[in-house]
Formats: sequence, structure tokens, C-alpha cells
Amino acid sequence: MNKTLALSLWTLVCVAVACEDSSGGGGEEDEGAVERSNVPARGVLISSLEANPGVAIPIVRDGVWLDGTTRNAPIPRYRNTAFRVYLDVDERNWVERELEGRLTVTQADGTETEYSEVATIRTDSALSSLQSNLLFGVLAEDMQPGAMVQVELFETTESPELYADLPEASSPPRALPEPALIGIQNQNLTLRVVMVPVEYEFGGCQSTPDLSDEATLQPYEDALFQNNPVESVEISVHEPLRIDDLDLSTLDGFYSLLPRIQRLRAAETPEDNVYYYGLFDNCGACISSAEDSVFGGCTLGVAPGRAAADRGSRSFRASIGAHELSGQATGPDTFVHEIGHNQGRGHVACPRASASSPDPFYPYEEGKIGVWGFGVRDFEIRNPSSYSDYMSYCGPAWVSDYQWTATFLRIQELSAWESEATEARVVPNRSSVLVGALNPGTGEASWWTEFGSPEDAPADALQAWSLEFGGPDGSPIYAAAEAVPWTDGAWMTVRAPLPSTFSLQGMESRPSDEVLRMELHGPMGNYTIDPKAITRFDASHELRTP
Repeated sequence: MNKTLALSLWTLVCVAVACEDSSGGGGEEDEGAVERSNVPARGVLISSLEANPGVAIPIVRDGVWLDGTTRNAPIPRYRNTAFRVYLDVDERNWVERELEGRLTVTQADGTETEYSEVATIRTDSALSSLQSNLLFGVLAEDMQPGAMVQVELFETTESPELYADLPEASSPPRALPEPALIGIQNQNLTLRVVMVPVEYEFGGCQSTPDLSDEATLQPYEDALFQNNPVESVEISVHEPLRIDDLDLSTLDGFYSLLPRIQRLRAAETPEDNVYYYGLFDNCGACISSAEDSVFGGCTLGVAPGRAAADRGSRSFRASIGAHELSGQATGPDTFVHEIGHNQGRGHVACPRASASSPDPFYPYEEGKIGVWGFGVRDFEIRNPSSYSDYMSYCGPAWVSDYQWTATFLRIQELSAWESEATEARVVPNRSSVLVGALNPGTGEASWWTEFGSPEDAPADALQAWSLEFGGPDGSPIYAAAEAVPWTDGAWMTVRAPLPSTFSLQGMESRPSDEVLRMELHGPMGNYTIDPKAITRFDASHELRTP
């Protein structure tokens, strides 16, 4: 059966890009409306068809269906998606006029949804001109795995004399001889984030982002959803974390905040695929940094390194970011960027700003996004010549198809953990891992323990670090340590498995002559760790809080 639509995404897109014509929106037909023509379009062919759930993904080129091995990116399920139709006209006898496109989505059970759009076609479609295409908005409910698509072209009932002298077509031009699979993925794709508003009071600044206000929280959810290949984004709001002993207008105070968010995550032991994000407002103050030229030299966010795709990387699924800067709404873009690091993504180089350790494999010059982008919430089009990848420090920012594909693989992996047994989250193994946030230049550090052990080392892990343990008998035990630089600044995250020959259980009540000795050794120096200063988050008894 056919369904009619109450709203046309194309109409909304046209508002954003100032299209000259959007009169054919696929809404319910009004009484007395002009009857649609079923005359096949003359003198025109469909050359290509692409889907855009956030980035442009060709699915038909020159009448040939492209399978998953030849596409640039995956298409998530149940997500509003724009479809762009490219046309080739017969220049020998072409007459500028309106054409109607009909896009039909057929589900696996045979249910059909037809979308109709009318546009004035002047010449061949051009990649750089949206007005030269037909553009459809397919609603999320129709983007089901196994769905097939077909596009056909018809003349309109308006001014039939314009095409009366053109050769008749026996059938309407089609994207493909027969409907073909859209190629929608059939996996649960979910991002789960705990937003921790910082209740900040220091030096005359008192400020707490009000995440109970939808107007404040929604831009963060929209930004993360639009820039990631997900079916859903689940953001829960934590109780505020009070900070009155750090100056968050300075780099020292800013960097000292991140370990508190990491420790909070460790203390609460959420599921392994949950990200924690500390959102603070330092009254819009610029945190000066010589390393980061974004927004005129202000540091806005940081992550504790790029996480690997394993359960043991819990410590890296935390980050912090500023809510705004001097009245500018920088928060949502910073949020997307830092969660990108939490998903294992590195910086992208661009001309106007330097970034540490840029991704050497990024495929587009000057950090541009490479393909057209589409906002499935704000219905805005992103031009690839104007937008930079969100992992760069240039703007305006959007997601490239390169980043889209990489985060899809990460989201796919972490989302799959949802269907595994609950026991798998708690006990992949019950050994303990020592985790620390360390500034190797000053020796400042924060240490805690978590369940599990390091699995796949993050891409940025430094070599030649080790942890030395000493007991009452004086015999040392060594363990390989993992030191991962933070995404900005001098700090690093250090992890090392605790030797199975002893436990820290009851450590805080040991006699002084039995306290273990710990030393971290690395190319940047040796660092003594006070066992009594290690907070336990891996004990089966009541946990100590940060």
C-alpha cells in the first residue's frame, strides 16, 4: 500500500538553502488539487542516486547499484535520510520546465511509501548545485533494514505544451531497472553518555550548566546525534559535581578536573560502553594555551587519550569541556570533538589551527569534510568546500565520511555489548588494574584501581614504561605499564595490571611496615606512588569515594 506524508523534509531543507522551488512536497493532497500527471518524463535520465543520513553516500551510479564494498560509508537504520537525485538532460532538445520525481521505498513485507517532489530542471545536475537536483526527505520510520528504493520521473500537468514536441518515452526514467536495496545496516547503534554538570564556585565565578532545561541539553544531544552514525543517543544527567578548589580559568585547574571525572566514572562502575562528560562553565573565561589556537588560543576540552575498542579502556571513556566561551555557544561542538577522542579518533590537521598528533591517514586536504553533509535534526546542508571535520580545530565543523565510517565501527562494537550477559560486563576477568592521571613534568598525579586489565593498547600508547611493586620482603615485582598522552597538554593516563601474587584488599588498614612500595619508571623519569593514596574502586566491599 502507499502512504502519504504530512511533512516534506525537502521543504525544510529548501528553507535552509533558499531553493527556488519546493512546491511538490509530499503531503496529503488537498481537495481540488490538480491531478498528477502519469506522463513519463521526456529527454532526461537519472544518472546517480545518493543517500545522506549525515554524509553523502552514493547507492546508484550510472544505472549501476553500488554494494557495500564500493560505498564510502554505512547507512544506519531508523534515521531521517535525504536522498539526492542527479539528472542528465538531452541538451539537443531540452526545454526548462518542472518535473516530478517519485521515490518509492518498499519494505521487506511489501509495504510501500511514496515520496513526491517537484522541481524546475534547467540543465544537468551538478555536484556543487543543490538546485539542479531532486531532493527527497525519507523519514526514519521508512529506513528499515531490507528496504528497497526506486526513483521515477514524470512530467507535470503544468504547461504540457513545453514538452509536447519532445520524443515520447515508453516508460518513466528510473534510477535502476528494478528496485534495489538501500543497504541499511541492521545493528543496534547507540551512544550512551552521562553528562556531569560542574557546580563551580571559585574566584567570584558561580555557575552550573542547567541540564534540566531542554533548551540547554538538546543542542548537545542534537550535535552528537547528527555527527554520528547512530540510531539513538541516550544522555542521562548526573547530579552536579561541586568544584570549589580548582581555578577552571587556568590550565592547571582545567587539567586537574579531568581525573575527577575519570574517578567518578570508576566509582560508579557504569557499563563499559558508557561515556562520562564533565560540562563546566567558568563564566566564559578563556583558558589560555600556547598549544591550541582554536577560538584565539583558548582551550575548551580534553580527553585522557584515545580509547581502544575494548572493555579495558573504561578509563578513556571520560572527558571534559566548556559550556561556552565569551558568550559563544561552543559547548556542543566541543562535546562532539571530545566524545570523538573517547571513540578513538585523533585530531585532523587544518590550515588555521594546530593540533597535537593529527591523523596521518585523513584523506581530505586542509581538513575539509570531503562530501556533502546533511543535518537530520536541523535540516541544514553542509557544503564540503566550506566545512571542516569536527576533529579539527577549524570551523564550521561537521563530520566527514572518513570519520563517519570509523565511528560506525566503534559504535557497532560497543553497542554489541548491550546484548551480552550482564556478567560479561563485570567479570571479563576479576583482576585489578592500577590507573593514574600523571603530569610527568611536575609529578602531580591521581591514582585509583578498577576491575579488569589493559587489553588492546590505545594507538597513542608510549613504550618503555613499567611499574615496580615491592613487598615487606623487599623483592620487587615488575609489570609493563601503559602511558597514553592526553589529547592536549602535558598530562598522560597510566595503566598497569596489579600482580596476581598480592592484593590491595584492606590496604588502608595495614601496619606501616607492611605498606607496599610502588614506583613508576619511564623515559621521562621515575615517580614514587604512595599506596595509601590509591583510591580503591575494584573492591567487592563498600567503595571509597573520590
